[in-house]
Amino acid sequence: MRLPAPVSHNPSSRGSGNPETPSSTLRWASFPSATVLAVSAKCSLTLIQERKFLGYTFWLSSKNEFRCMIASKTLKTMKARVRQMTSRMRGRSLAQICLDLRAYLPGWKAYFRLVELESVFRELDSWIRHRLRALQLKHWDHGPTIFRELQARGMSAGDARRVAGNASRYWHNSKMLINFALPNKLFDELGLPRLAT
Repeated sequence: MRLPAPVSHNPSSRGSGNPETPSSTLRWASFPSATVLAVSAKCSLTLIQERKFLGYTFWLSSKNEFRCMIASKTLKTMKARVRQMTSRMRGRSLAQICLDLRAYLPGWKAYFRLVELESVFRELDSWIRHRLRALQLKHWDHGPTIFRELQARGMSAGDARRVAGNASRYWHNSKMLINFALPNKLFDELGLPRLAT
């Protein structure tokens, strides 16, 4: 939706009545051709940028275009679901977890297909793969096992030793050199969907 730049108005001078009541306050973004309002659960009128609607929120770009983005509370809910599915305490293999994510992520992405900020989806992709790498380190558990498995996947002895030396720091290690041993291609082969296109 393309709109001209907003123009400030004094609410007390708009119309003959007083727009403010004890239970609600009228606020608006006035434009020469349109006024964009949103109605809250308490029937107050506020700027659309300040409201969440069906998991979406909105922002006005530098080109005066309203664009959709995912509400912060919705992102927190989604991440909580992914954390549950990728919990290191569940004892499931990477292949099984990728199948679970494959049943969830495409539908979630399809619902938010109107979002134009691809960076949000790229960050989520990176975060999910980060969790999966940490999960795999947890499955290998001990330093000698981590060292052996990383070397088997092409990592040099020095790098594998560095990661295995901090075997209990799963999250820290999963964003380091382990990306070479567990590349993005591996998760593609396991059927993990990518949110960013």
